[in-house]
Amino acid sequence: MRLLDGWDVMGAACAIVRGTSEHGYPEHLLGSGAGRPEFAMLSLDSTVALIGTTWQSGISSLAVPDPSDTEPVRNMIDWVATREWNPREEWFMGAPRSDRAEALA
Repeated sequence: MRLLDGWDVMGAACAIVRGTSEHGYPEHLLGSGAGRPEFAMLSLDSTVALIGTTWQSGISSLAVPDPSDTEPVRNMIDWVATREWNPREEWFMGAPRSDRAEALA
């Protein structure tokens, strides 16, 4: 598995500013700015999930083949689908109702 040469998940795509978050931080298309990727992708045929993030002194990525058959992924989906959400968490956690609907689907 490899990304196509035209995919730029570390540079220009990370520099695209989408606006400002509700907490006042700039939101980028991918990650925290150029050279600071943070993303999760699923292949078009759903056979590979790819996650990338940055740390203070490095970057990391994780590729998971057949994510729907992977126990930790199934556990996370089940947790999102069944978790009791505290309404006070929504400002930080996003929209749990849409996450729950996606997990159930």
